[in-house]
Amino acid sequence: MPPSDLSALILLPVTGGMLLLLGLWLYYDRRDRRFLDQSRRRTTFHCLKCSHVYTSPETDICPCPRCGHSNPPLRF
Repeated sequence: MPPSDLSALILLPVTGGMLLLLGLWLYYDRRDRRFLDQSRRRTTFHCLKCSHVYTSPETDICPCPRCGHSNPPLRF
């Protein structure tokens, strides 16, 4: 077996494995970025009546899921 055939035999699986890892990395990176963008858009609220802390995608005033009191969002 000539040396060029041996190097091609080794190069193909290594290249294929690297391309597979690159594809998986790009897929999971995009998926995680989408998930984090959705969770980042949520607003945190603190109920003044029952002291319950909750999140909601609303940004203005949101009623508390426990007692129903309307609360403004927390400002950090």
